[in-house]
Amino acid sequence: MKLVLWITGAVLAVIGVSAYFYFTSQQEQQAQTEQEVEKIQETVEKAIRILEKW
Repeated sequence: MKLVLWITGAVLAVIGVSAYFYFTSQQEQQAQTEQEVEKIQETVEKAIRILEKW
């Protein structure tokens, strides 16, 4: 019986650790996407300023 509990605990620990890494990688990807959106917005603003000068 103890062996079954030990195996169940180990499986749950592996699932927990993998879920933690999955969610942290998702957050990093979201932060990267937000930075890329900000860069695109800055580029668009620069282009608008250049067109306004014309």
